[in-house]
Amino acid sequence: MDFAAFTGYMFLGICLVLLTSFPFLRILFWNKKLYNKESSEIVELKHEILVWRQTAQRINPASREETAVKCLLMEKVLNLESLLRKKLRTFQRQISQEDKNWESNIQELQKTHRITDKVLLVKCVSVLSIVIFMFFLNSFVAGIHLELGWIAVLGALWLLILADIQDFEIILHRVEWATLLFFASLFVLMEALAQLQLIDYIGAQTAALIKAVPEGERLAIAIILVMWVSALASSLIDNIPFTATM
Repeated sequence: MDFAAFTGYMFLGICLVLLTSFPFLRILFWNKKLYNKESSEIVELKHEILVWRQTAQRINPASREETAVKCLLMEKVLNLESLLRKKLRTFQRQISQEDKNWESNIQELQKTHRITDKVLLVKCVSVLSIVIFMFFLNSFVAGIHLELGWIAVLGALWLLILADIQDFEIILHRVEWATLLFFASLFVLMEALAQLQLIDYIGAQTAALIKAVPEGERLAIAIILVMWVSALASSLIDNIPFTATM
């Protein structure tokens, strides 16, 4: 299954999901305030208090020194709890103030987080559009002897050249290497499973089970089986090759 066929098959389902999910989310969060109940600083402070308290509770004082250490730990916990109460009061005041001045806050965000390098934005959008166009073109033109992965890599290299970045090491440090290694390992695993014909085996067993059902009930059973087998198997197996098999 090529990129254009997969996109075409998924487009209708995505449209239906969007049409149902957006009204549902609007109804679900109709009167809910869209901010965190606690800031990350408060969450970290609560976790620190928990760690100090558990450390103090593990100490069974059998000597004067151990009693002094436990008292110091409990004093540390009390100081942190006092700091936590102050931060909670400050955070509640900030939330109430933000509720009143949300329009000014949005304007301030637009000023502080606006796009500063519009030329780089145009370059990124241009390269991204060309890469997506090549994805679709690869599905219809047989003369393009490039896989989707190579098209994406060439697009990334092209963007790096157009961006004219002086310090290339900064870009390398900001790359999510763990995510890239995860996907690389996932693709290697999928190719290994394809060579072992595990995905084909799952599809064949599902088809055989559907054929064993009487013809009058075959359509309903087929829909249920394909839906559940696809949902369960695609959570462990990559979606694209499994979709192509099913």
